[in-house]
Amino acid sequence: MPGLAAAGQPTYRGHNVDVDPGIQVIDNSDGSALVQGFFKLFNEQAPSNALGAADFTVKVDGSPVQATITPPNQSTTTKMADIVFCLDISGSMGDEINAVKNNTRGFVNKLSSQNFDVRLGLITFSPSVRKRNNGLFYADAQGFVKEVSGLGVTGGTEEWFDCLVHASQYPYRAGAERVSLLITDENGDRGNYTIATALPVVKNNASTVYGISYRHLSNVVKAVNETNGVLYNINDPFDSILDKIADRIINKYGVSLLTNVGPGTHNLHVAPIANDPGGEDKEPFKIGANPVVSLTQQTQDLINLGVAPGNVTLINL
Repeated sequence: MPGLAAAGQPTYRGHNVDVDPGIQVIDNSDGSALVQGFFKLFNEQAPSNALGAADFTVKVDGSPVQATITPPNQSTTTKMADIVFCLDISGSMGDEINAVKNNTRGFVNKLSSQNFDVRLGLITFSPSVRKRNNGLFYADAQGFVKEVSGLGVTGGTEEWFDCLVHASQYPYRAGAERVSLLITDENGDRGNYTIATALPVVKNNASTVYGISYRHLSNVVKAVNETNGVLYNINDPFDSILDKIADRIINKYGVSLLTNVGPGTHNLHVAPIANDPGGEDKEPFKIGANPVVSLTQQTQDLINLGVAPGNVTLINL
């Protein structure tokens, strides 16, 4: 991330970018890798979407590469947003649960109007973390709202560190913006993870955390800041908050490239051509962390046909 002002934005002059941490990588069997990420554009410190695809330079480890840039205002391109709500259902959260129920459709409609294909997931916590809908995205917003409508408030610990980890591991689509929306009035309790052990997993899985909470809760602030998200005041009108989050999702640029740079940790650099390197930002990504396993024909046949009762089959990969 570039040098930051107090508000968390770059301090460079002119057009400058801020690349989201947690670059998505798809390893291919031939050793190449598809690298996909998102970045925000600023003019001074003001968010901007004024530059087009040809106005940026993209590099891997400092060397220019051919890449595809998708501007936020490119209306002919269908984009994807997979969003998991991490919802505190402790006794003090009744109003927030109702607000999620009442405002989700408008949130989805705004994204859809900008050519976003949106999927919603839901994880609740307090007293325990529970992945709703069997840990899958709902078929539509109506299914999500129906689930939220049936929630009741409970009590207990707020283990949202675990919740963020689970959210980052949802079955996201390749190339989709991965968003975790944390709604809580507590600073979090330790479960299987602490904030220190949870955030590396969340960042590695390229999930951005948007918080609807309080600014005095240090762990919420940390989760938001380290994933390039934004923290919103839980007492503000909920429809306005979701509208602002939708704007943040809509106004990101996408970047993708195919590289043969090889296994290991590398850096993705993005900069406006007219302000390179002054407006550049970079983030690391790792190739080879998820190797592709090629199945033999025998194993593929076994998957398709099964094994006759009483037979023993040796599986070769």
